[in-house]
Amino acid sequence: MLTYKGHKVLPENHIGDWGTPFGMLIEHYLEDYDAIENIDLLTFYKEAREKFDSDQSFADRSRHRVVLLQSKDPETQDLWKKLLDHSMEEFNIIYNKLGVLLEGEEPWGESRYQSHLPIVLERLERTGLLERSEGADVVFPQGWVNREGSPLPMIIRKADGGFNYSATDLACIILRIEERKCDEILYVVGQEQKQHFEMVFQVAREAGFMDDSIKAVHIPFGLILGDDGKKMASRGGAQSI
Repeated sequence: MLTYKGHKVLPENHIGDWGTPFGMLIEHYLEDYDAIENIDLLTFYKEAREKFDSDQSFADRSRHRVVLLQSKDPETQDLWKKLLDHSMEEFNIIYNKLGVLLEGEEPWGESRYQSHLPIVLERLERTGLLERSEGADVVFPQGWVNREGSPLPMIIRKADGGFNYSATDLACIILRIEERKCDEILYVVGQEQKQHFEMVFQVAREAGFMDDSIKAVHIPFGLILGDDGKKMASRGGAQSI
């Protein structure tokens, strides 16, 4: 519709190709698999997720694997690239069935922004917004409090050195405005992320990453239910649509 109305639209699929999910998948592969091309991705993810939720030691190793990924450990990056390529092959099958045409750079997943995360940290520090809280680098956006009435932090970098989703979303805003020259950014993301985006947009404005000439909008949708009437989740295995 926006293209029809004359807007220049830059479609993106912000795929989760970075962070904890991939740390979990890489660690699971190293422990239980020996050939990426033979992996059934849905089963593979379900196995890794169940292990992550039930085995604290595996969860800790997965989080450390994220730190290795962010610090460009060669073995970790090699496995990440192979898993990502295999995943994109599967994504494209679904995209083609739906008529969703994303080519070249358009997927723009989380990994595209990872080199900009230290820049986000540096720019937040320059504005005076960045603070240390329980070993983590955080921002306290004005007006946000928790249930006890204490200021609610938005975590930028966790105590273990890994960057949080908030850092990635702030990097997205910076690049979309300063490099891609967007003046309106639409996020079609589930309703459960409402608070997250409100905090991210507020911090971006407080930090000067975007001004009043830029429009950032979260377009929420509700739960997608399976045949059983329950929320569809990849950790549950195969789904019928």
